Amino acid sequence: MRYPGDIPTPWGYSQSKEQIKPGVLYVSTASHGGYMIEAEVAQQEISSQALAIGFRWRYDSFSQLYYCYEKDCDYAVIWYEHPEWRGEYFTEKIAPEIAQEEAKKTLESSHPEYFDDSAPRIMDITFAMNKRRFCNSGI
Repeated sequence: MRYPGDIPTPWGYSQSKEQIKPGVLYVSTASHGGYMIEAEVAQQEISSQALAIGFRWRYDSFSQLYYCYEKDCDYAVIWYEHPEWRGEYFTEKIAPEIAQEEAKKTLESSHPEYFDDSAPRIMDITFAMNKRRFCNSGI
């Protein structure tokens, strides 16, 4: 279900947001966007490799902690592990098997560590509305 935006995200205030399921949001901002997954949901429903690719973010010390996955490259880990979390727009446009295969290709090129047993450290961005994380793999 889509809602009007205007919530803080690591990419700026949202212009739109879609609740994929409780604890899982897909947000768009004027310049970027991606998935925001509440920490408790993320830790229960995605792999440690996926947690390592996301970055932890909260707006302030009173806010919910999220694992965030930007829309250019990091999203692929979500589509690969949970193709059902693609959201309304992407579900209508892209078949599940194609989405998962494309996600795997993106992961292999932008996050090859996902397929290794060693997990990199988790990036932590707290109190950082002015900090943004974008994929810089050139895809």
